[in-house]
Amino acid sequence: MKNYSKKKGIQIDNKPKHLLIFAVVFIFLFLLLIFRLFWVQFIDGEKLKEMAYKQITANLTIQPKRGTIYDATGKALAVSSDVDTITINPSLISVKDDTEATNALKAKVARSSF
Repeated sequence: MKNYSKKKGIQIDNKPKHLLIFAVVFIFLFLLLIFRLFWVQFIDGEKLKEMAYKQITANLTIQPKRGTIYDATGKALAVSSDVDTITINPSLISVKDDTEATNALKAKVARSSF
């Protein structure tokens, strides 16, 4: 029984060394993480913010070429044109209430689809 308690005593003496090594490694990695967070936030922060902004925003010039849309008689309804800027001012758009014409058009479309 004495041999068993000696071995147990040796194992108990080794545990604090392993725990100490683990604690030192853990503290080192934690301090490394804190340093990296500090570096990314305060040293490289402005550069990374600018890179992120450039990545999510862009000014592109698009030159779409669409085909002309014709009605049944061959008259052009919509044609492509080159413009610099397109803007819409909702206060300048007037909407007239023409429910009779709208209902007549709905009825005509409903008859022709069947």
